[in-house]
Amino acid sequence: AMLSFPTMALGWVINLVQRGASAMGRINEFLGIPIEPRQPVPSPPRKVPDAPFLEVRDLSFAYEGQDRGEALKGITFSLRKGEIVGLVGQTGSGKSTLFSLLLLLYPVPPGTIFLEGKDVSLLPLDEIRGAVSLVSQDPFLFSDTILANICFGKDVPDEQDARRAASMARFLAEVDELPDGLHTVIGERGISLSGGQKQRATIARALCAGGELLLLDDALSAVDSETEQEIFREILSVRGGRTVLFSTHRMASLSRCDRVLVLEEGRIVEEGTHEELFSRRGAYYDYYSRQMITRELEAAL
Repeated sequence: AMLSFPTMALGWVINLVQRGASAMGRINEFLGIPIEPRQPVPSPPRKVPDAPFLEVRDLSFAYEGQDRGEALKGITFSLRKGEIVGLVGQTGSGKSTLFSLLLLLYPVPPGTIFLEGKDVSLLPLDEIRGAVSLVSQDPFLFSDTILANICFGKDVPDEQDARRAASMARFLAEVDELPDGLHTVIGERGISLSGGQKQRATIARALCAGGELLLLDDALSAVDSETEQEIFREILSVRGGRTVLFSTHRMASLSRCDRVLVLEEGRIVEEGTHEELFSRRGAYYDYYSRQMITRELEAAL
């Protein structure tokens, strides 16, 4: 009996030490992240008249310390202002890598990415990050109110802007059902929300930020097809001031795009409208046909 409490206490201490070591490891990992350079740009390039809003020229990229070769190989394409372009490809084809490079999360070679004719390697990071909004596959939310999460990055959260963005993301109706509405605290990483609600909250945040280029990296995978179509209709309604590049595994959404890019093993192998690519009976046709057959079989069961 005399040893029971010390034995229990020892187990508690061991658990505490393990948790502390794990937390310290995460802190050290964070502290080890290199600080992004903030040197002033001597003479920022000027906007080039009639240039595409976004242009990528012969972009190749390989991750450091990996022997898998290049993740992207000679990527070349351009987006006009207000255009909505879909990106399709199998897992590991390079879609997420491309989105990360467009946001300059990794260094890019000079002369490969241009924003309104300006080489992004010569632009201040703040200008690029202010012009581009990214919604990734893994939505991240803070232990704060829904309002603060949607208006993240703004000096003063604007409730009207947040409601408008939440409505476009088809999230407002569910928010209004909560006792505190937009002022509801959602817990660490949005633990009190479902996967679909988290995705719609991060889409609302991107729409509220107002960036001219919206990147959606399979950002609607956790919502149903009907909700996805409603969100796309809202995005189409504001397309005049916003350029959209999105990847998705639901091929039906791609018929609404101005163009579609097909990515395979880090290369763009096809480009065109949904109708053009479907008529060519190439890689896009194969992806689309397989998914339609799968949906028909699931509906029949």
